[in-house]
Amino acid sequence: MTVTVLTLLVGMVALSSCEHYQEKQLRDTVSDFSTAYFNWQYHKAARFCAPGSERWLAYMASQVTQRDVDTLRALPSGASVRINSMRFYKGDSVAVADVEARDFLEMDTIGKTGRWVEKARYLISARLVRGVWKVWLSAPLRAEKD
Repeated sequence: MTVTVLTLLVGMVALSSCEHYQEKQLRDTVSDFSTAYFNWQYHKAARFCAPGSERWLAYMASQVTQRDVDTLRALPSGASVRINSMRFYKGDSVAVADVEARDFLEMDTIGKTGRWVEKARYLISARLVRGVWKVWLSAPLRAEKD
């Protein structure tokens, strides 16, 4: 009986610490990705992406004009992000983070300079890839309508 209870307690502690690690690793991945993405540092953002998602970052990078670069350089500070919440799905191998981005330049349509956004919310999907959380993009990020 004592061994069973002890085994159960050890298992619960191990599971709890694993869940805490997974949550922290997801939070760090989404935060680092978002900071790079909203500061138009797509090459840095790619490090945090699941295979196949990089093509969307390459697409975004291909749309950047010199006017966009000049506008970004003229900004007083970079974009900031905050993770409002995270939800886990499908046996905890898929997650969605609700992220708030502030003070960033949002890419506009082709040929138009990006526009300044004070605050917007995004839902960012992530998947476990070989035990590591990676952001999964199926298109460029789009702000949520509140």
